[in-house]
Amino acid sequence: MGMFDTVMKRLIPAVGVVAGGSFAMITTLNDDWDDYLHIQTGSTSTPDKIVILGSGWAALNALRKCAAPNTEVVVVSPRPHFLYTPLLASSSVGTITLRSAKEPLRNLIEKAANKGGSATFVRAEARDIDYLNRKVWASTGSDGMELELSYDKLIIAVGCQPNTFGIPGVKEHGYFMKEAEDSAKLHARLLSNLEKASALSQGSGNKYNTEIDRLLKIVVVGGGPTGVELSAELADFANSDAAKIYGQEIADRIQIILIEVMPRLLMPFDASLSEVARQHLVSKGVEVRLGTAVTYVEPKDVTCQPSTPRNATKEQKSAAAANATSEEIGCLVWAAGIGARTLVKNLAQKLGQTDMRGLKVDEDLHVLGTDGIYAIGDAALSGFPPTAQVAAQQGKHVGRAIRDREDSKFIYHHTGSLCSLGSNNGIAQLLVPQGSTGIWDALGSQAIGKDGDERSLTGLPALAMWRSLYWTKLLSTSSRLSLGGDWINVFFNGRDIVEPVLKRTNSIKQPVESFGTSLQRNKTIRLVSKPQTLATDPEEVVKRKKRFWLF
Repeated sequence: MGMFDTVMKRLIPAVGVVAGGSFAMITTLNDDWDDYLHIQTGSTSTPDKIVILGSGWAALNALRKCAAPNTEVVVVSPRPHFLYTPLLASSSVGTITLRSAKEPLRNLIEKAANKGGSATFVRAEARDIDYLNRKVWASTGSDGMELELSYDKLIIAVGCQPNTFGIPGVKEHGYFMKEAEDSAKLHARLLSNLEKASALSQGSGNKYNTEIDRLLKIVVVGGGPTGVELSAELADFANSDAAKIYGQEIADRIQIILIEVMPRLLMPFDASLSEVARQHLVSKGVEVRLGTAVTYVEPKDVTCQPSTPRNATKEQKSAAAANATSEEIGCLVWAAGIGARTLVKNLAQKLGQTDMRGLKVDEDLHVLGTDGIYAIGDAALSGFPPTAQVAAQQGKHVGRAIRDREDSKFIYHHTGSLCSLGSNNGIAQLLVPQGSTGIWDALGSQAIGKDGDERSLTGLPALAMWRSLYWTKLLSTSSRLSLGGDWINVFFNGRDIVEPVLKRTNSIKQPVESFGTSLQRNKTIRLVSKPQTLATDPEEVVKRKKRFWLF
């Protein structure tokens, strides 16, 4: 017992120091000390009605900062969870479970409500915004209820949607990497194709060789971080788990093609790191096609041709079209671009904007031409790249501005860019503070960037940094434990090969899904029996017919 007591006396303080240090590190990295040290200033007698549209990086960081006494916060989103989008590539091949990539909003809403005000989540999709009368209209579904939400402050953080650039067949036959359902659908398709190919290979002769090769050909369109990380995950899966489960013959016939319209991959990164990523993918068996454009997609084949510049002449376009080729495929994943959602484009049109890529904002992130409306993240044209890093910082900035009742200029602090290449490999392009180059020299980091103020990192150290940074960005200890457990499990037991069940049927008409402060107590929301015609002209508002409220 003496030895045990001695060990415990030393172990308990050590565990406490490690836990405290981890908490301090995560809080500092996430810029969240004001969650614990902020002193609330005086509030008005009337509660502020704050409506947040969205449940992504920008929206939830705004929620965490703006929730305060004497506020009524309503979060409107069609999904009741926060989705950790950088992990979708991993979940689509079973490296992690979808649970680790999602954070339930219920706990976040409860924490916001516990700060002294009220907080409510409503599962609905915002349809339109009446900015003159400070109203938002949302729908719970095609056969559901229509909601009217009034606001004092409105935060538009609905993110973006895949941009297919009008290419025929992409929307109908392609798979995307924006939602949890996209990852589950792709995972199911990959496993289904592997099972079919395995069954066909059991026959004698080469009768089904053509069909087997088609089933096992996967095309990823888009050479940005999402496309590169997905291609790397697919290559790891083919070279390890597929070989063990389906046999080396099947694994050897899996063909992964990465198509990029630009002359190199990962355009936001330095050219040297882009080449490192390309060489690594090629070494893992990925076929990388640069300067190639997809022009047509059908259920079982894709047509490609050499890409042309935007100012290409008719002769150049004709020459490219003459070199178009089609090939049979088993699956196509579209990760080639993003575009504004319909809600954002409709409001931009009402405000007289000509650029429909997002909402124009001032330096404080107010939507130009409106009062009390902010746009953040991918929904805003703020001059910053559409990344999670930007969205999170903008969400915190706007949340603090509403909480403290003081607007200020948004200043973006770029820390660097990371990309996982799987197989214990990755790349990192980091902005290094002056005077701290010694440690980077020891890691073998090279100076890059226009002014040489950035450092590159490759290999296992870069992957460790990618995992460590994104692990700290998860919103709860439960999610961090789940993600860490998935990484450990795949190391020992391999990837998950259970095909997801995707069908869900409602037998009865569903009521409005919400949690947090009850709808009956929340004065921000009203339910109406049918959709109302929106009016943006004050004279038209007077002409509206009497509505019938449920409560």
